[in-house]
Amino acid sequence: MTATTAMREAMPTGVFGANATAAGLWELTEQLVVPGEYAEQFRAVVDETPVHEIPTALLPSDLQHTGYQLLVKDEGRMRGGAYKLRGMVSALLPHVGKSHHVVAGSTGNHAKEGAVAVEAMGFESFTAYCPEDASLAKLYGIARHGGRIILTPDLPQALSAAEAAGRQPGHVFVHPYNMPPVVAGQGTATLELADQ
Repeated sequence: MTATTAMREAMPTGVFGANATAAGLWELTEQLVVPGEYAEQFRAVVDETPVHEIPTALLPSDLQHTGYQLLVKDEGRMRGGAYKLRGMVSALLPHVGKSHHVVAGSTGNHAKEGAVAVEAMGFESFTAYCPEDASLAKLYGIARHGGRIILTPDLPQALSAAEAAGRQPGHVFVHPYNMPPVVAGQGTATLELADQ
């Protein structure tokens, strides 16, 4: 039994509510890692990240002699510096060549990774709706990758405005976490870890 199969069987059904079944999410995730068209397009933007073992001496003293191994997946090595790139690319793959403008609402990482993905995947534009208190480093990252930033008073208003903009012809809205393709894309980190 592969790690992927074991993880799929262990996941409870209905864990993500009525919009997505666990089996459906695993199918989406597997499309991104099993050789095929989606996996090739996904890997063109998202690199596999390394895993590092934490030396036992650095663990808390009560864990040092348990025999457990602590592994850390270094998602900071992503093109944009965060695992959120995985979900953004996954959500955008079906829209390549069909939508020209991508919009997202975010406090930072999702929007920054959105700008990275849009730039790498050849979409025409990216607009990020962010709350006024968003991290300046994230806003700089969005702008550095060609994204347009629209500030709103708070995150709920940013998400609402981005979703409305995404309904315009030629636009696509990517939610930071509440979309099955986003969850599936981020799940590829777990599948990589299981196979590393």
